[in-house]
Amino acid sequence: KLIGRGGAGVVYRAHHVNVKRDVAIKFLSPHLANNSEYIERFMREARAAALGYRRTTFCAVERPIP
Repeated sequence: KLIGRGGAGVVYRAHHVNVKRDVAIKFLSPHLANNSEYIERFMREARAAALGYRRTTFCAVERPIP
């Protein structure tokens, strides 16, 4: 389910079946996929989330999925 959309990408709510919890999956917009500044910012956010900064889990995607 789409829960957010902004200039840098979109965020979907999903359910991770292996850990049995809801997660947020954020995708970087295709037009930013080759912008190294945005990719680094996106990855910093993903690393912070992985450290428990947020209660949700983010999936970092550097390139658009066809």
